[in-house]
Amino acid sequence: MEQQKTNRTLRYEFTPEERESSAIALANKNQELRQIEDKKKSAMSDYGSMINVCKEEINKLSDNVARGYEIRDTLCTIDYHQPEMNKKLLARTDTGETWVEPMTDTDHNLFNQWEERERERLENEEEEKEEKDLFDDGNDEFNGVA
Repeated sequence: MEQQKTNRTLRYEFTPEERESSAIALANKNQELRQIEDKKKSAMSDYGSMINVCKEEINKLSDNVARGYEIRDTLCTIDYHQPEMNKKLLARTDTGETWVEPMTDTDHNLFNQWEERERERLENEEEEKEEKDLFDDGNDEFNGVA
């Protein structure tokens, strides 16, 4: 009878060289997997952040639509001691809407500082005028004219 050949799945013992080669390949694949997982985490984190920002904007817009308004910094004018003493009249520059509030201690200090500076300016102008009048009294000898 003629000898035949066949393939069977059987146990194979690696040589020391094959084991070393497999260990190096395993270490390389392990590093590659970690790098891919790190990239995935980074991408997921980036997308997670973008999703959160988008959700925050959606919530803000939704709240504004539901309320019908939002709070904004708005330029206003202030008239102190209007319409009466110790009150201030505020007016929105965008709509012209006005309202009255009591003056605060800070308002009084600021208002008084402005009045004080104005009073000092007027006094200084008066003193300068008096000094000028003293030197311009027609005394040419005193004014350096011989």
